[in-house]
Amino acid sequence: MIEFAVTNFRSIKERQTLSMLPSDRVKEETRKNILFPISGYKDLNLLTLAAIWGKNSSGKSNIVKAFDALRWLVRHSHGFTKGNSLDANEYFRFDIGFEKRPTTFEIDFIGSDLKRYSYLVEFTKEEVLREELHFFVVGATGKTNRRKLYVRQSGQSISFGDDFEGLKKPIEKRTRPNVLFLSKSISENNSSLEPIFSFLTTGFQISDFSEGYIDFQTRYFAKVATDSASSDMETLNKALRDIDTGIMYLKTSKMDSLPKNVLLEEQPDEDLNDEQRKKRDELVDTLKTEIKAVHRLFDGHKEIGLYEDFPLGEESEGTRKFIAVFTAFVLMLKKGKLFIVDEFDKSFHPHLTKTLVSLLTDPKINTNGAQLVFTSHDNNLMDDLDNDQINLVQKDFAGATEIYTVSDIRGLRSDVLTSKRYLRGDFEGIPTINNASIRRNIELSYGK
Repeated sequence: MIEFAVTNFRSIKERQTLSMLPSDRVKEETRKNILFPISGYKDLNLLTLAAIWGKNSSGKSNIVKAFDALRWLVRHSHGFTKGNSLDANEYFRFDIGFEKRPTTFEIDFIGSDLKRYSYLVEFTKEEVLREELHFFVVGATGKTNRRKLYVRQSGQSISFGDDFEGLKKPIEKRTRPNVLFLSKSISENNSSLEPIFSFLTTGFQISDFSEGYIDFQTRYFAKVATDSASSDMETLNKALRDIDTGIMYLKTSKMDSLPKNVLLEEQPDEDLNDEQRKKRDELVDTLKTEIKAVHRLFDGHKEIGLYEDFPLGEESEGTRKFIAVFTAFVLMLKKGKLFIVDEFDKSFHPHLTKTLVSLLTDPKINTNGAQLVFTSHDNNLMDDLDNDQINLVQKDFAGATEIYTVSDIRGLRSDVLTSKRYLRGDFEGIPTINNASIRRNIELSYGK
């Protein structure tokens, strides 16, 4: 990803941008972390990591939710019928003038064909008002030019660029006002748009590491690693030993039936097409993957063997989350994808968080340009990042979210740790807590 901009979505009122472009204010000789060069585009180098800090209710999670809303819209809108609401239009509610205004998502990215694209969609709950898709080419002089694939405006015919391939007018006629032309085209097998659709639906992974995600992610990784000839499982087992979890290795097997806590809606085969049956069977196979943790077994102080039947679900939340995060990292590093995590450091020891972050910023490990966007409350991570990787979020007097980076702030001295400056309020983005008032209210209510 290059940049993602959001307007009128939840706590985000005016246009706010999360950028993976490096700032000119961070000098090359002082940069701590790598920039990943994009092949074919002169001087296009991207950050591999963007971290977001801010007090509770500042809007950090809404940035993550915006990615999810865009993905949902692209993935599902082709199936919308007349009257279906575009629920991704979660407008800013604290200004009555914004209820009728559209939500806008804009994203600039590298597609699966390694070409650079920009996609914009502007929509209300009833219809798509604007949809634009452009791509970038580098001319003979080395200058990068933006070229139109199509531009759609409500009430007008779609304007197609000379480079657009595939059916145009027939699909345009079948695209309802509440349906994205991109989604409709893909559903009617326009393969030329597949690199765009692929990035917007599967090119990034989002997680808040809920209990369900941790369980499924671990089962999925175990299934993939066991079914392949890769060394992924051994890499995970070594990591578990290296962080002193007490786990010697993980052991996988196949259950005859689904876990008791999993219920899947049963659909007859005749109601599913080949692709749907394939996805269902893969899901079932993943859920049937059972994982046990193998520990040392002792008799007093004497080690006598291995305990091989300890359910992974009985390990600590921190250990299970580490497994889920680590396996997601391995998959993202191998595929060069974007990983978006809300509350990345929750249930983690700070040293573990730093270790995982370092994987993304090591050029020997991150060879495919994988990227990480995460929200955090661990200010200690700031000192390992460059100022353009540190995004701060706060709300203005009207409750609207604003995003800025430390590199946007002028006049900073380099001899003070970023984490210390943040905690003492130099960058704002921290809660204002009236401790005396809290104590007084508690004392009046419950004291003697």
